[in-house]
Amino acid sequence: MITKKSMTALIVTSCCALSACGDSSEKEVGSLHDLKNPPGVSVDYDPTNTPEAVSSRAKGAAVVRLLDVEPGHVQETDGGQPFEFVSIAAEIVEPLHGSGTAGETIHLEMMLPNGGNLEDVKSSLPEGDVVAIWGDHDAEGLALAEGAQVDDPPKFLFVDGLVYEDPESGDLENPMVAASEPGSPWPGAKTVDEVAQDIRDNA
Repeated sequence: MITKKSMTALIVTSCCALSACGDSSEKEVGSLHDLKNPPGVSVDYDPTNTPEAVSSRAKGAAVVRLLDVEPGHVQETDGGQPFEFVSIAAEIVEPLHGSGTAGETIHLEMMLPNGGNLEDVKSSLPEGDVVAIWGDHDAEGLALAEGAQVDDPPKFLFVDGLVYEDPESGDLENPMVAASEPGSPWPGAKTVDEVAQDIRDNA
């Protein structure tokens, strides 16, 4: 379960990573990776890129198809600047860890990139099967944005909690690993199927 402390760490990590993003209107958004982690932005976090990390830290993981983007929770801060989450509707193709059934629609919340909006995220979602990895939170200190679509308890994606294949290169990506970094964001895997099999084999 994501504790209040770990939720704060997730927000701080996300904001540190996104603070250099700037206004998304300044460039054409080609992918979720570009929107969340443009060139030159480095991130520092404890990656969720092994079956052991999934089994010990994640509430759930599944192969999913991303369907739509709606408002999610809002985290108020001491400075009065809210952190907004978007809620990504996703159809479970195959549950890999935790509860869930094939065909079920869940809502996966992700920090809204600095300067971005719902349409930016929606137009940048990867198509096809992706692996999603999420935790949960008791929603203490969180409010719901107008029109929010969330699960109870909420499902918050880890900062690297979507693993998908780039439609042009075919390489594995996630929203937070810089494209210039060598190797796969999931060590030893080259495809979404291999990531799923790795989690499945170690469930």
